[in-house]
Amino acid sequence: MRILIICEYIAPLHAVASIRWTKIAKYIKKHHPECDITILTNQKLFQGISKKDTLLEKDMMYFEYYIEFPNGLLAGIYEHMKQAGGKKIRHYVISNKYNQSKSFSTNIKKALFSAVHDLKDYGLYQNAKKKIKALPCDYDVIISSFGPAWPHRLAAYLKKKHKHLRWIADFRDCYAGIKDDPVSFWMHKRFTMKYCASADQILQVVKGLETYTPTYIPTIVLPNGFDPDERLCPKAFEKFSIVFTGLLYGEMRDIGIVCKVLRELCEEKKMNREDVEVSYAGPDGMLAAELAGRYAAEDYLRDHGICPRQEALAMQRRAAILLQLNWNTEHEKCGWSGKMYEYMMAEKPIIYIVTGDVPYSEPSRKIHHLGGCCYEQCRHEETYPQMKAYILEKYQEWKETGNVSVQQDKEYIEQYSYSHIAEQVWQLIQSQVERRKSDESTTA
Repeated sequence: MRILIICEYIAPLHAVASIRWTKIAKYIKKHHPECDITILTNQKLFQGISKKDTLLEKDMMYFEYYIEFPNGLLAGIYEHMKQAGGKKIRHYVISNKYNQSKSFSTNIKKALFSAVHDLKDYGLYQNAKKKIKALPCDYDVIISSFGPAWPHRLAAYLKKKHKHLRWIADFRDCYAGIKDDPVSFWMHKRFTMKYCASADQILQVVKGLETYTPTYIPTIVLPNGFDPDERLCPKAFEKFSIVFTGLLYGEMRDIGIVCKVLRELCEEKKMNREDVEVSYAGPDGMLAAELAGRYAAEDYLRDHGICPRQEALAMQRRAAILLQLNWNTEHEKCGWSGKMYEYMMAEKPIIYIVTGDVPYSEPSRKIHHLGGCCYEQCRHEETYPQMKAYILEKYQEWKETGNVSVQQDKEYIEQYSYSHIAEQVWQLIQSQVERRKSDESTTA
């Protein structure tokens, strides 16, 4: 069995998105050593722009072949724009009324940024096509993962050229979305309707993800997960630290509300100020301090800056409570994110902060499986006291016993193990190969 995985986010690139197919490939190979897995990706830039994930790099031993192609000039221009202010544009748009920006100038900037992004994507596709043309295409199954879009574009090209190939198109995100300007939305929607029409199977990372792919193509949900090989035993801690690692996306993720809880509990003499902190690791330290400052609680925030993933995992191991932040709106539904799967294996209490104007998000309904509580901004009067009581309960437990406990639904959590998820993918691959053989025998 020969499998070609086409994706941009893969080991050793330091990004949460890189974990998905690195880990699935790892466990397919571990469970089925007879198969060969080839990775096709663009060159990774580790000087200045990109960083290596040394934990993921170890998993590259499970790849039979690792093929890279050059990024090209357009990718360089795009990266320069992003470094020069593209991120600020995106973060502003996200934080402006839940992505419903009506600013004409902002929409123009969005359209320009999106156009350059699409040009870069097309350039990557052309470079990938040039690379793959020089290689024998003797694969049984190809798997392409969005985003960005060039993997799907290349997979569609290969499928058209080699009819025997079975194509599984994976969506980690929806290509056409509310963050797009109207022109880009139309172009992106048209892209998936056109290019993915020849796919044999569609994968969605969460239920209800709108991919705009033809309805006749079988579609299943394949979530992200955690690697049980990376599970670390919880460690005793000297400080009652509530830990969040990741991006804040403008003002959509409110880390400040947790700092506010600590401030109030300390002022009420229910906590010792020296015992507690909210620890943040990520690129948005200044914004985190600003959000905490709105509640006069910036002194309760500790900024660790950008950390390698192994350091982030070590922070989680020493945490009293793990913190996750997200938003839930009509256009963007909140669910388990990549960070939550790491949290699942940490065996720690979890607090999930949900901003937005739509109540009863998935985390609010399912957090009990993981052990923890969920605060929803749009249900502040109801959920804020619950969060405050939960934090105080865990603090008092720590003061009495030196540790914190958590009750988890182990059976529920196990479904998100990449060992389990990889076996689902393997069954799909097997069914696609059998279908191809059946089609060939019928034709003969």
